[in-house]
Formats: sequence, C-alpha cells, structure tokens
Amino acid sequence: MNDILQKLTPGEITVLVSVIGIGGVVVGAVIGAGSSLLVSHLTRRSEERRHYRQLGVEIGRAKFDQSLKLAQQLSDASGKVVPVPPLDAHLIHGIRLMEIISDSSLSAEQIGERIAALTYFTKTVTNTVQSKQ
Repeated sequence: MNDILQKLTPGEITVLVSVIGIGGVVVGAVIGAGSSLLVSHLTRRSEERRHYRQLGVEIGRAKFDQSLKLAQQLSDASGKVVPVPPLDAHLIHGIRLMEIISDSSLSAEQIGERIAALTYFTKTVTNTVQSKQ
C-alpha cells in the first residue's frame, strides 16, 4: 500500500483525497436520509394508531349512548329496569373493532371472523361484569 502511494503524483493524491471525502459525505447523507425516513414512517404509524384508537373511543361512547337510550325506551314501555352493558365494554369493543378494521392485510372473511370473535369477547366481558355486580 505504501509503495502505491509513493508512486502517485501530487495531483493524483489530491484527487484520491477528494474522492474519499466525497464518499464520506455521500455515506453520511444516505445514513441521515435513511434515519429521517425511518423516524417519519414510525411517527406516521404512531399517529395512525392514535387516530384509530380515538375513533374506537368515539364509537364506544356513541354505542353506549345508543344503549342507554334504547334501555330507557324499553324501560318506559315495559316498566322494568333494563340492564345496559358497561361503558368499559363499549370502549373495548370500539377500540378493538378499529384495530381489526385498520389491518389492511386481512381479507373480508378474516375481518368477519375477527369481528364475530370480538362480539363474543365483548358479550363475555359484559356478562362477567354483570355477574360480579
């Protein structure tokens, strides 16, 4: 290696040093751009998840309000107290529903299966909470 450097002219050494410097700059730029893209992607995914969770909470609250109104109507019509699933069950159902819907890798059949399983899960939670009260 030392022999090769001794045979180079000062102009060739200057070009070699410049090429090495430019190579370092390019590698640094690629690393910087790559890390920036990764951070951007992770931030976007995090924002999407938060958005879907927020939608799930809104769905849960809307379903809870709907259940309360329906229970009140049935109670008024029958004169009996109509139990309402707890808010927690509605929130869990809404949030998990949005997780299922947001998974773009699922087929329609898989989404249907998961929603059916979620409905069973939510009913089990509701029945367990009601039995403990």
